[in-house]
Amino acid sequence: MRRYTEKEMKDILKTLKIRFEEGFLSSEDVANVWTWRVQAEKGISHEYKSGSVRKRVADKALSPLNPNERRLKFAIADAFYTPLYPRRSTKNNA
Repeated sequence: MRRYTEKEMKDILKTLKIRFEEGFLSSEDVANVWTWRVQAEKGISHEYKSGSVRKRVADKALSPLNPNERRLKFAIADAFYTPLYPRRSTKNNA
């Protein structure tokens, strides 16, 4: 897993046109960062959805800043340092 500096993270978010407020990201934004990361780091074309983020929260692999809120918010660093395990097969190979 690649380590990102704070400046690199903010530059990537700007490139992806993600607006982050007070250092927080929504689950949709985290999914967009994961989609970018898996392409950039592993060269795999895989699109993450917000359901993937919610599944990681349920599995306790990712924790929101305040789990009692209806709209979950995540720290920017969590989006960049959560391990990614994209599916390796396609739907036709199942």
